[in-house]
Amino acid sequence: MNRSVALIVLITGIVLLSAGLHSSHSAVSQLSQTFNGHPTHETSLLISVGIAAIAFSCWSLLKSNGRL
Repeated sequence: MNRSVALIVLITGIVLLSAGLHSSHSAVSQLSQTFNGHPTHETSLLISVGIAAIAFSCWSLLKSNGRL
């Protein structure tokens, strides 16, 4: 994967993770967590996809540098 694409995916992952963490403190997510024991599906999806994008881009950047 091209380094610039990996950097874009990294930035996107950071934004998604940040949005998911911010969303987990919203009133709707807090209400869902109170009654269901877990945050909303959208919050979980944002956090999961953000972590996956960050992990994938870090792996890709390390691979392109020849460290893997």
